[in-house]
Amino acid sequence: MIEAMAPSFSEIQKQDVMKGTTDIPSFAREMTPKEVNSYEEANKPIRYVETRNQSLENDLHPITGVPFEKKIIELPSGEIVEGVFPEFPVTYEVQLDEQQYLDSDARQFKTAIGKLAQDIENNPDLQKKFTPEQLEQIKYGETPDGYVWHHSEQPGVLQLVDKDLHDKSGHTGGRNLWGGGTEHR
Repeated sequence: MIEAMAPSFSEIQKQDVMKGTTDIPSFAREMTPKEVNSYEEANKPIRYVETRNQSLENDLHPITGVPFEKKIIELPSGEIVEGVFPEFPVTYEVQLDEQQYLDSDARQFKTAIGKLAQDIENNPDLQKKFTPEQLEQIKYGETPDGYVWHHSEQPGVLQLVDKDLHDKSGHTGGRNLWGGGTEHR
């Protein structure tokens, strides 16, 4: 009789497995599996990077409401770093080629605007995100009014985001992680 009332071991295991999936930290949900080929690779140290407004981890910026999240990033060098970064609402995103990572902002932004202009021609939904004046600016290779290119913490990623939100949400951007820092601006 007791056996009939008690859940089986396999049922308990299933419950624990299901429960465990809800406990995955937000930064880990974004990670994709990668094949590990050696013990050394599996045991790479993670270096913590102090970031501006890191005290806002899992919280919102008090002025702009932009969320800040802890993330683990693999840099082009293979080094793995952890830090707290903003999650801006993104209007458009571009992945630069690795050879462009250390280019000046002007060159990177020119590449990004060129890709945006090309994608706008092929995507009416993207076109609807901009005013006629902004579309004209993009056509002439300019960043549209009200926007700025944000260097994401993800290597090579430029994001077109609201300029006011970006400028008022102090943060450490990807330029400092993968783009060579201030000297490459």
